[in-house]
Amino acid sequence: YKENRNVTTKITTEKSEGDKLRQRACILCGEASFQKYVQEVYVSLDECELGETAENLARCMIVDECNIDSRKELVTNKEAQEKFKELDRKYIEWGKPSVDEQYKHNLEM
Repeated sequence: YKENRNVTTKITTEKSEGDKLRQRACILCGEASFQKYVQEVYVSLDECELGETAENLARCMIVDECNIDSRKELVTNKEAQEKFKELDRKYIEWGKPSVDEQYKHNLEM
């Protein structure tokens, strides 16, 4: 709480959903598994130059898919937030092993 001219206001350090999504987007760009996902699944990287780092290619993919110029826009752009959530969901699904892979040791008897 902070007092300002006899008015007490609560100061919160809790991040908004948009802040959390922007942070997640930045973290994903640095993760090797997300970079691999980008290289395997996402082929339309026209905006990015060949020879870019894997991290920058991941950033290019996010801004392209979310139709934004910067990941900062995820803080306030609701449409971009929804697009990023969908992209993140697809990435998570991509990374999950199939049922066959999860239980293949049971089948090898």
